[in-house]
Amino acid sequence: GRPFVGRAGQLLTTILYKMGIRREKIYITNVIKCRPPQNRTPIQKEIKACSYNLELELCFIEPKVIIALGAIPLNYFKSGSSIMRERGRWINSGGYWIMPTFHPAYILRQQGKTLNKVKWDVWHDFNNALAKAKELCPKYKYS
Repeated sequence: GRPFVGRAGQLLTTILYKMGIRREKIYITNVIKCRPPQNRTPIQKEIKACSYNLELELCFIEPKVIIALGAIPLNYFKSGSSIMRERGRWINSGGYWIMPTFHPAYILRQQGKTLNKVKWDVWHDFNNALAKAKELCPKYKYS
C-alpha cells in the first residue's frame, strides 16, 4: 500500500504543502513494509530482515537527502540510536544526508507546550533538509 495515508499522512502532506513541496515531487517509503503482530514497534532484527527492499529502493531512487521520520528509519541508518538524542542532527551514512525528526504520529499525540515545541522542531528539521536538498540538487523543482 501507499505509505502515510492516515492522519499522520495528512499531517505530513500539510507540512510539505506549507513548505511549498508537492508530495508527488518527492519519494516517500517505509523501512518496514509490513507491521509486526499487534502493530508493535519492530525490533532491530525485523528492521534488518526488511532492509533488502529498502536497499533496492534507495539504489533505484538514489536520494541525496533523507528525512528519517521517527526511530525506525533512524535505527535503520544508525543502529541503537535514540530519536530524542539524534533529532535535528545530520547523519551522513552510505552517501546519504539523513535528517532524523519526529514521526507525524508522534506529533499528533502531543498537547499544549510540548505540541508547540515538537511542531517547531519538525518544521526546523524539514527546512534544514530542504535547504540541503536545494544545495545538492539546485535545479530540481519541488513545487
